[in-house]
Amino acid sequence: MLTQAALVIGHDTPDSLDPERGFLDSGFDSLTAVELRNRLSALAGVRLPATLLFDHPTPERLAAHLLERIAPAGPPAGAPVLDRLEQLEAEFADAPADPALRDGLRRRLRGLLDRLDGLPATGTGQEPGPAALTDGTGGTGGTGEVDEVSDDELRAFLEGDLDDA
Repeated sequence: MLTQAALVIGHDTPDSLDPERGFLDSGFDSLTAVELRNRLSALAGVRLPATLLFDHPTPERLAAHLLERIAPAGPPAGAPVLDRLEQLEAEFADAPADPALRDGLRRRLRGLLDRLDGLPATGTGQEPGPAALTDGTGGTGGTGEVDEVSDDELRAFLEGDLDDA
């Protein structure tokens, strides 16, 4: 973008422009502003307003605007998983008070935590690791053992179909 701006106002290199200095202070007028807008519009493949340099008065601010316009930031990488966890939290509030169901849920959640932490699942009678001993409330729950969870069980759990797992 600085290269195009320098060419429009007749500078030899983009180094002659300060990214934080205003376009008008760097020698742009309304005609050169439109010319730069036309060049950037053609390069970016998007329609840009005639007021582009006035709306984004420094090369730095214009570059940030163009970057957002051309390659908008998407949702964070873990957004779908975090959304599903929020749904699960809401569903847990309505879970039946059945101790066997809750013990099963604890075992499966501990297995998920072990996988998340990169720890092997500990359902073989071995001493459970620290992540397997907590139920998220500061205490311990269930038997303290964690059953290994298959990919299908994990998928069913995340999809909310606990009866099939």
